[in-house]
Amino acid sequence: IGFIDLLSREIKHVTLKVYNNNYKAISFYKRCGFNMIEQHNDLYVFYKALKPIVVSVHQPNFLPWLGYFQKIIASDVFVFLDNVQFSKGGYINRVKTLINSRDYWLTLPVEKVNSIEKISDVRIFNPNQHKKKILKTIYQWYCKSVFFNEVFPIVEDLFNYDDDSLSNWNRNAILNILY
Repeated sequence: IGFIDLLSREIKHVTLKVYNNNYKAISFYKRCGFNMIEQHNDLYVFYKALKPIVVSVHQPNFLPWLGYFQKIIASDVFVFLDNVQFSKGGYINRVKTLINSRDYWLTLPVEKVNSIEKISDVRIFNPNQHKKKILKTIYQWYCKSVFFNEVFPIVEDLFNYDDDSLSNWNRNAILNILY
């Protein structure tokens, strides 16, 4: 079965046959939740029903929108996809925010990248200076907001993470917001 074929089929259960003297395999299958359903001479038949799982994949965006977190929460498995090409003008190092009914871009500058650079290889340009500047901007924009005093220390902690890898920084921020 090819990879694409396997993805398009709904697999509902697994049935395994094992010789009754293969104690290691029998023990392993039982530990993995398989049930013995039949015994034929020197063979045991094990069965396990499978439940579908949700796997989501997304690039590690800079301070992503609420739907990004919903996608993670709704998934059994979430993969940060950072071994693909960095897209200038995308959301990997910037986010659009609404201030006084106007759109503004909050951008974390990156070092010069070539046209085929992977997200995992992109570095934040002058990280300490630009993270301080963004923190100051967030403070100015939101300091009068409800719950600002409760939320801003969390944001400060995110920006104090010391790594010049954009992918690592974004991943750390996303996971710290979630947990």
